[in-house]
Amino acid sequence: FSLMEGLTGTATYTYLDSTEPDGDQEVRRPRHAGSLGLNYVFLDGKASLFGDMVYNGQMEDSEFITATPITRVTLDDYILVNIGGRYQLTEQVELHGRIENLLNEDYQEVYGFNSAGIEAFIGMRVTF
Repeated sequence: FSLMEGLTGTATYTYLDSTEPDGDQEVRRPRHAGSLGLNYVFLDGKASLFGDMVYNGQMEDSEFITATPITRVTLDDYILVNIGGRYQLTEQVELHGRIENLLNEDYQEVYGFNSAGIEAFIGMRVTF
């Protein structure tokens, strides 16, 4: 949706009712998930900045560490904040960069495996 000239926003929400035949919730399927995003385009479309927040609700996972029997654990919900931008230097060259997990959220998508902390990426796209 457009908020003002050059500024657009997005919003998503998912409610997921995923159950196995025995009635348990499927692993790694959050019941609630969503996102909010903003994108600002300026300098006649040559540059843009974006920011987004991604929410992942609590979810069940299998705990394999203690071997048998496999038990269920609940992974905490989390919010990730990401920012980035791009700048078109010439018709053929574009610089871009982003920072993921800006707030250095400590979270797990799979039980026992921590996800990456804050990450930064920069790049250049050249077209011929």
